[in-house]
This record gives sequence, structure tokens and C-alpha cells, in this order.
Amino acid sequence: MSKVTFTGSVPTGIGVGVAAMQAGLKPVTLELGGKHRPGFLRDFPVERTVDGIMEAACLHQREVCASADDVLEALARKLATLKIGSALDESAQFGPLANAAHFGKVMSFFDDARRQHGEIVYGGAAADDAGFVVQPTAIRARSRNDAIMTRETFGPVASFLAYDDEEELLTT
Repeated sequence: MSKVTFTGSVPTGIGVGVAAMQAGLKPVTLELGGKHRPGFLRDFPVERTVDGIMEAACLHQREVCASADDVLEALARKLATLKIGSALDESAQFGPLANAAHFGKVMSFFDDARRQHGEIVYGGAAADDAGFVVQPTAIRARSRNDAIMTRETFGPVASFLAYDDEEELLTT
């Protein structure tokens, strides 16, 4: 093994780093979470942006947020086209989460969003398939303090927060 790459929680990442060091100082790349909120001004390319959001939210199980209604509408249309399936199905674009605990954590974000008066624009439920599969989901938050805006889901969830103007976007 020449290099270790890990995406996950900080405590597990520390363990991975220590193990790599003990194995002879193997190079390590760690992605240990954090909410990253891209901002969009009025003249951004909607369709190209939505493709990137969909990939980040579903295909790599990360989350992003933006501030434009047309992005949410376009994203909902694109999410509806994704093929959910088994990891063994080569035509599936994404599949089940790792385990029941992971599934429960992602599902809890949907409950939190509803409780915090967020809008589930698309998805927000378990997929029809058996197993630990959730629908690809887009959620419009109401506050930057909402759980969906401050915690990692590690699921196919894109979170969004609308800003009134560029100044608010840049200073929030």
C-alpha cells in the first residue's frame, strides 16, 4: 500500500492517520467533513451548476447549498432522473447507504428539516427499494443554523439557503 485515502468523521480520521504513521509514514489524504456553501450570483449558468450540485450531493454523498429558486427547480428535475439501485447494478447511479445507523442518521435530517420549517423540494424519504436506500433529496433551509446547514449528512442530500443579496451571502 503506497497511500491511504479516507473520507469520514474526525475521530476515525485520527485513527486512520495514526495507523498510517505506524505502518511506516504512509502518505494520507483525509476528508473529514465540514459544510461548504457555494454562493451564486444572478448571472451563473443554471444547468451546468445543477449538474455539479447533483454530482456533489448524490454521486459523492456530499451536500451543498445555493440561493436561487431556478437552481432548486432544475435540481429537482435532474434528481428525478437518477437511477437508484444495487451497487452490483452498473447502470445504477447511486445505491444504499453503508448500514442501518447511517440510514437512520440521513433520515433524521429529513425530520429535522420539517421540524425546523425547511422545505423538502425533492425526495426526503426512503426509496422504494429494500435496504438502506434514501431518495436523492434537495432541502431549502430557513436558517443558517438549521441542522441540514451545519452538520454533514454523508448521504444524497443537497441543502440550500436563500439569501436576500450578495452582501448577506458574503457575510453570513
